[in-house]
Amino acid sequence: LVLPHPDETYRGLGCDGRFLTTIIRLATLRELALEEKWTPISEILRNTSSPLKNLRIHPGSITTRSAAWSLFPGDDSLFSLLQHIAPTLETLEVVKQTVSLPHSPSNNLVFPAMRSVKIDVLTQMGSIRTESLVQLFPALDDTLAFYRLDLISSNVEKGREAHEINRESQLRRTWKSLDRVVGDVRLIYALGLVCPVRHLMIDGVSRHTKRQLDDILLNAHPTHLKLTVDLSRGIGVLDDLLLPQVASDSRLTHFVLFLSCAKYFTIAEEDDIAAIQMLE
Repeated sequence: LVLPHPDETYRGLGCDGRFLTTIIRLATLRELALEEKWTPISEILRNTSSPLKNLRIHPGSITTRSAAWSLFPGDDSLFSLLQHIAPTLETLEVVKQTVSLPHSPSNNLVFPAMRSVKIDVLTQMGSIRTESLVQLFPALDDTLAFYRLDLISSNVEKGREAHEINRESQLRRTWKSLDRVVGDVRLIYALGLVCPVRHLMIDGVSRHTKRQLDDILLNAHPTHLKLTVDLSRGIGVLDDLLLPQVASDSRLTHFVLFLSCAKYFTIAEEDDIAAIQMLE
């Protein structure tokens, strides 16, 4: 059941209460997509009769005390909405909503069947703990995607600290492998992943984040790699973009490179400006 505009649909039916009741009583739904704000979302998720496997949701109409929703248990938690369907849920996609992933060491709640998690916007990069993700989604083996990173709350030094903490925690427990990981290079670096990743899609690679990319690739050993390279910080990012041991890895069979130079006027070095103008 896909409702791209649930509030419009509901009002178009005269706000007939039977519409909401019917959705809740359906016992055979496997996929539910509520792609815009709609107040009854909370009631549906807490009371649905269906063992949902795939959920695509915009939870923004649920009142919270902060701008970002927390994926982990708490006052502003997505889990408070999803615990009813946690045993069967395999895919979760949060759209048009900022989500935070704070550390939750006392969390005993689990999505035992979850294989894919896709978040539209992630905030508080420095507080992300891979240990909490592994604990919450122990069966994750398909996709881990954070499509955009809220850079306002993303501190480079905190990202480095998170990387060290997360790398150490995965020596005790982590996923066997992931099929696809998507996100900003700073965030993926902060996650400190040590498991193999088959499809790796990294954004925001620049002269200042290239060494973070090295660390990611040396641990992920992808077969399919897509890089989005930002030239606005200088053309030097293309020099030795891939370490020799990465470029020569026989496991890497597909490589896609996107170049972005829309903001080249911000570069201070004249040589870099000339190089980018030549690319155009």
